[in-house]
Amino acid sequence: ELAWDALVSPKTVLGGIFFSFVFVSIYKRIINNRVDTSDAFARGAIAMMAIGRIGCLFQHCCYGIPISWGFDFGDGIPRVPVQYFEAIALIILMVFMQSAHNKNRFSGQRIFIVFFIYGLMRFMLEFLREQIAGIYFGIGFYQWFALCLALVGLWQIIKRRPTLCLART
Repeated sequence: ELAWDALVSPKTVLGGIFFSFVFVSIYKRIINNRVDTSDAFARGAIAMMAIGRIGCLFQHCCYGIPISWGFDFGDGIPRVPVQYFEAIALIILMVFMQSAHNKNRFSGQRIFIVFFIYGLMRFMLEFLREQIAGIYFGIGFYQWFALCLALVGLWQIIKRRPTLCLART
């Protein structure tokens, strides 16, 4: 199966998040905008993804692997309810990000904290999800994409970390 097939399949939230960041970054350079806008998108991105996962429940897509204790999503096979797990985890992440926003914590890093946490979370959840894309070096295409998202998040968190000013006495 071609990687392109994976890019144009129904599971596009990873690509949407990553490429939105890339294109906004490019656009901001073109127009010479130096204002940091990343924090403004953190909570909205999480809400969008959580609502999207609830939509997956109703659409009967993005379901998990067959398992004895799972839910039947309409195909007669009990499956891991990955959509529920992801929606709940995203709501918890949204509460954390709202708290960080209210306390003005992690300024300039919030969307990248989302990238990092969501990338790692999605990497792990993909082990429970039915594979619809190719497997490369033992893990699925979407797991590779999730790892890339987590690494971009981690790199930006480190790059944007506040510098410590230690006063000498």
